[in-house]
Amino acid sequence: MSNNQQHLVNKVQAGDEYAFKKLFFYYYEILCNYAIKFTESEYLAEEIVQEVFANIWEKRCDWHPDNVKAWLFTTTHNKALDHVRHRQVREKNSSYVQSIYDSQEYESPEQSLQTKYFQEAAQQAIADLPPRCRDTYILHRQEGFSYSEIANIMGVSLKTVETQISRALKLLREQLKDYLPLLSLFMLLFL
Repeated sequence: MSNNQQHLVNKVQAGDEYAFKKLFFYYYEILCNYAIKFTESEYLAEEIVQEVFANIWEKRCDWHPDNVKAWLFTTTHNKALDHVRHRQVREKNSSYVQSIYDSQEYESPEQSLQTKYFQEAAQQAIADLPPRCRDTYILHRQEGFSYSEIANIMGVSLKTVETQISRALKLLREQLKDYLPLLSLFMLLFL
């Protein structure tokens, strides 16, 4: 690592916001363009790069890269791939559930109508969750983020994320109790 890079890392580790901003603005656009190659989404690429830099700032005292550029690209690459994997899992689960709903083998017209009502009730129940609870639930259950990723994104503790998810599940079970048989399938697939 060059002396300039080492000096910049030392300043960031010491809490120098100017040095951190300098590092951020130097690499931000380059890393976003790199992340877009994996995510195919400008918004998601920006989120990933911002998360990388937020983690640096939060853990700056423990941040000791041998090569700043290589570390930033490797970390961005890994986070982008994590998001791609999460997206693939969501799509796979969505396709599976859709195939169950579309299959006439498994549902009579009455069951199909019940399923439709349940889907609408579930969507409404999620929409009715308290805002922070709803956001946490959606990030985890629908977007596929881990608890620690959600904590970083929302700027809260891991315990807060756990509490919000637990609260969301409790409220959803209460609101959807009339759909108990379908709720079991929904919980198995999505909760």
